[in-house]
Amino acid sequence: MFEVPDKLDLVVFFEAEPIESEPQDGLYYYKYVDSNEMELYFSFHAIQKSIQIRLCFRGNDVMLISGELATSMKVEEDRLGERITCLLESIQTRTAVIVRLKPAINVKWSMLEN
Repeated sequence: MFEVPDKLDLVVFFEAEPIESEPQDGLYYYKYVDSNEMELYFSFHAIQKSIQIRLCFRGNDVMLISGELATSMKVEEDRLGERITCLLESIQTRTAVIVRLKPAINVKWSMLEN
């Protein structure tokens, strides 16, 4: 089971409704642009248990990364502010993804062997 945040929590985090969604299929796609003109495209598929992150700067792709076997996604707050934390787990690896939007977009994607 892939645990995802409440829709309202995601709208508050991304400061917007999804740019695309198919709730019946568990697909949600968000966009956020920071003050440096960096664009974050964040999507997840709750049924297929996957997430995808695309970063663009002034219309040019900087990074595209995706992962499967997601087990949880949470909107959390710590001393640095709000973040989304996603866990992706297989028998061999555990991947943690942390996305922050403020003061500027920051994505940390780390994988460890189990």
